[in-house]
Amino acid sequence: FDRVLRTRAHFGRFLGSRVYLELKEPRAGRRRYTGKLLTVDEDGIALEVDHEHVAVSFSEIGKARLAS
Repeated sequence: FDRVLRTRAHFGRFLGSRVYLELKEPRAGRRRYTGKLLTVDEDGIALEVDHEHVAVSFSEIGKARLAS
């Protein structure tokens, strides 16, 4: 299952799903995140990655897809 996520509506449709993100620029030395999609709002998304919440703005996302 390799569904690409591009719009806010795409992310909203898959709330609660496991997603893979690649950021345009590294944040604290990390560029790739895989976790559960918790929330979507007008600014970005929030993931649960390794039992921690990570907020990412839409402008930071380079690539996003559903994770297997």
